[in-house]
Amino acid sequence: MTSPAIYCAKNCERGGLVNALGLYLSAPGDLAGAITLLRRAVVINEIVHIDNPEIIASALGNLSGRLEKHEATRDDAEAAYTRALETEEAILAGCL
Repeated sequence: MTSPAIYCAKNCERGGLVNALGLYLSAPGDLAGAITLLRRAVVINEIVHIDNPEIIASALGNLSGRLEKHEATRDDAEAAYTRALETEEAILAGCL
């Protein structure tokens, strides 16, 4: 079994890298590829950064910004924006 320290060293940055790659893909217009990676980044960050909700809210904001560009994914964008906003509000209120 891998120790938590080794797991974190291998995976903590992975969420950030996947997020950055998703943003990179969206710049030239590969929104489908970007959305796939940004969804993955949210999941990774939810697992790895459970004690750092700011990172999760940021990843949700990045995802929702790309989801809103397609009519078919606007409901998903609204849900992601809502989660990001609720997280940020909880942080500001001192609840997280």
